[in-house]
Formats: sequence, structure tokens, C-alpha cells
Amino acid sequence: VGCSDLSQCICCSAAPPVESICMPSQYQASQLVLACEGGSGDRQIFLEGKQPRRLMILPAGVVDVRLQVSADAPVDLRLVDDAAGTCLVGDGCKNADRCMNETHYCISHGDATMHFSTGAGTAAIAVRGKLHVGVTLTLATASRSATVTYSYGPLDPCPQMSPGCALCSSYAACRPTEMPQCNGSTSVGCLSKQSSAVITGIEPASITVGVRTSVALEGTVRRGDAAMWAKACGAPGHSWNLTVGFGARTSFAMPSTGNYKLCYKASDSSEFVEQVGVMLNVIEATSTKTVTGINPYVVTAGVATSILLQGDVTKGDLVDFAADCSEASPSLRPIAGLDRLNTFTIM
Repeated sequence: VGCSDLSQCICCSAAPPVESICMPSQYQASQLVLACEGGSGDRQIFLEGKQPRRLMILPAGVVDVRLQVSADAPVDLRLVDDAAGTCLVGDGCKNADRCMNETHYCISHGDATMHFSTGAGTAAIAVRGKLHVGVTLTLATASRSATVTYSYGPLDPCPQMSPGCALCSSYAACRPTEMPQCNGSTSVGCLSKQSSAVITGIEPASITVGVRTSVALEGTVRRGDAAMWAKACGAPGHSWNLTVGFGARTSFAMPSTGNYKLCYKASDSSEFVEQVGVMLNVIEATSTKTVTGINPYVVTAGVATSILLQGDVTKGDLVDFAADCSEASPSLRPIAGLDRLNTFTIM
């Protein structure tokens, strides 16, 4: 679809059919992961120990947040400023006063007003207006489970990585002699750096059949290493020379659809070894009618602009704007739904 005087086109990528909430090269760093279009619901979470847990990671730009927790023991709910490392709302925090009722927003922070209240085994924090700093909601309780009721408005701008997800390489709980292995869930394994599992994840995990696509390998690739995508690593197949470095990207083109294991051969080895949990999903090309139009179609480079995508976008779809879609690697996450307004910065 033509979209600017720069003769760019919009390139779409269908959502990969993955079971985990985050991408395979990421891990779920909080109990709830946010969607760009906003959301609400109830969730029962299970806890171990009394250490604070991250419930929600709220980026700057989110609006109208409300979260209430109930458990069979006292709960300590707090709102923490990520950049400053200070507790803004909650017991022992900068703002610890309780508001009179659930409609009373008695705390001011920038342009937003906030609510804080507690009861027997319950606590609630709410934000009315737009947050201009990133914050995290944390929970500590002696209870082994809790019920969380939450709602939040659209994220503007929509971040490339879903809030609540984090890169596998940022996981800090492994020993210095180990490296994290992620699959997009809250479960993170720690493998010895001497393990045959050299690559722990890929981004993206889904590519279009027959289209050369740049894929980042989560791990350190050394000179002379090679990779092969196969149904089984013992079978013969086409090997690929890899770009050297940590998290380096290599372009692959797959001739047929399906799920393929990553088989990896180090430069000092004679065998391809299966990388545990690392799969590439090769899918049919996205329909050219997924997005049928945009408005406006002329934008200023480098300036965040609201753009209406005309069409039905599925949650998890990715888009990009490029002169040639065959060379694009979609990474922008549009809001799911029919004819939705998005904020994009096009370079």
C-alpha cells in the first residue's frame, strides 16, 4: 500500500503461532504483559516466599491504569519509579496516605492523579491520566496466591517490546559460568557456557517462506560456526555461514513451510547439535489485503505520527514501512482490531 511521497510501502507479517506470551528470545519479567490496545481482566497468580514480585511494568504513555489485589494475608502493593528507583505510592513510600474511596484520587504526580487504598487482605492503586515516566507495580504477601483485577488504556507510543517482556540476555539470575535460556515464558533456564546449547533463542521466530529474512541469534557466534534448519538435526541439509558476534543477525531463506529446529556446528566440532527449544516457524506469505489503506499517506520522517491502518489486524502482527517489502524486517507492533489508529515514527 503506497503511504508516502518517499514511495514507501507497508509490509505486514502475520502473528507467529506461539504459546508463550513473549517472543522466544525474551522472557516474561512480570506477571502481566501489556498489549498496545489496552486491556482488562482478572488473573489468579501463585507466589512463593514474601519477596516483592513485579505485577505490571507500565511504560511512559500508558493511560488510566487500575489494579486491585486480594489475598488471604496482608498485601504490600507499591508503585515504583523505574528510572529514579524510588517508591512513589504504597506503604513506606513517598505517598503512603490512603484515599477516602475508590473514586478519590488524592495523589498528584506530574499530569496524572493517583489513588491508593488498602483493606483486610486487599490493596488498590490507580492512575488517572497519562504517565510520563515508566513505573512498575510490585506485590509482596505471605499468601501463596492472589487475585489481581486490572485495567489500562492504550499505550501511546506502542513500544516495540511488549511491556512485561525482557530480552533473554538481560536475565541476571544465572551464575557467571552460565547463560540464560528463554522460551518467551516466565521459566528461564541457566545452561553452562560449556554446554552444546550455544544459541538460546531467535528473533523473529517466524518468517515467510521463500523470503530472505534477517534473524538474530541469541548467543555468541564465533568465526567458522555454522547453522542448519532441519526437522531433525541428524538429517542432511543446507548449512549456513553465520555473522560473527553476540546477538548478530544472519539472513536466511527457507524453501518450504513448517517448524524447523536449529542445528548448530561450532568451528571446532564436526557435528551439528540441536539447540534446545529453538524453533523457526516458516509460514505462508501474509495476504496483500490485510491492510487496504492508510491515512495520512504523507508523513514527516522521524516524527511520531498517528496513522490509521485500514484493515483487520491480528494481535501479534508486525508491520514496517519500506521502499521494498522483500528487504523489510517488520518490527512495529500495530494495535489489533479493525481500522485502528496507531502511532508510528518512520525514518
